[in-house]
Amino acid sequence: MPSLISALEDDAPPVRESVAAALGKMGPVARGAMDALAGRLSDDDADVRFMAAVALGRMGPGEEASRIVPRLAAALEDPSHRVRRRAAQTLGALPDIAGEAVPALVSLLSDAECRLEASWALGRMGEEAVRALVAPLSSTDPEVRMAATRALAGCATRAREAARPLLLEASGDDDERVRTIAAKALGEQPGAAEEVGDNS
Repeated sequence: MPSLISALEDDAPPVRESVAAALGKMGPVARGAMDALAGRLSDDDADVRFMAAVALGRMGPGEEASRIVPRLAAALEDPSHRVRRRAAQTLGALPDIAGEAVPALVSLLSDAECRLEASWALGRMGEEAVRALVAPLSSTDPEVRMAATRALAGCATRAREAARPLLLEASGDDDERVRTIAAKALGEQPGAAEEVGDNS
């Protein structure tokens, strides 16, 4: 593996991309390459940055993964929407250690090209994400409110009591799509049906 890690510094972008892909296919056994791959998140070539984010998402949690969260959070502001999407997905695959990325993921809810991935990632992070979703639920943009509600629906599986009041609030939203997402999520929680009726 040391030779592959060294090859991430190759002068040719296609080589760096192929090496990142190869390391990703190795999965958790290549965790020793995570720092080097995280360095490729700032590569000049967008395809290399994308493949580095893909590879990192295939290596699973661990001590090495904790160190790369800040770089993945920074990648949420990448010029390429492909890189932003993949960084969000990778963070969502590390829900127990990616808490510091929550603010950046919440900001990504305003990104029309990436809000679906951001809401999925936030929905895997539990109570910390629930607290951060209060503001986007009050956005004037219904698309942002819908993405925030979708994230809350995901959070409800890990932070039911924290998410429930916000889902109840969303069930009275002006936008039918927001109300539908909230109602479906609440419908999966015991004893919530009566509260939805009271809130509508």
